[in-house]
Amino acid sequence: MGTAVGRKPKSTVADHGKAVSEHMVNVFKTDNRVVAIVEVNANSLFLLIENLAVSPAEQGKGIGAVLLIHVLELARSMGPSKVRL
Repeated sequence: MGTAVGRKPKSTVADHGKAVSEHMVNVFKTDNRVVAIVEVNANSLFLLIENLAVSPAEQGKGIGAVLLIHVLELARSMGPSKVRL
C-alpha cells in the first residue's frame, strides 16, 4: 500500500470499533458490498470528517462526492454551519 503523503492511510490503522461507537459512520454499498465509508465527528460548531475512504476498485465513480454531499446535508440538518476535513 502506498504512502504518498508520508504515512499509511488512516483507514488502515484506525480503531474502527471505537470509531463506530464514538462517531457517526455511514457506508456506501454497491451490490450489497460496502465500498466506501465516511466517519464524522460532530460538535456544536462544525462536523469534522475524520475519515473518508473508497475502495480502490470503486474510485473515480463519484462515490466520494456522494458521501461529501451527504455530510453537507447532514450538517444542514444538525445545525453546524461548517464542515471540516
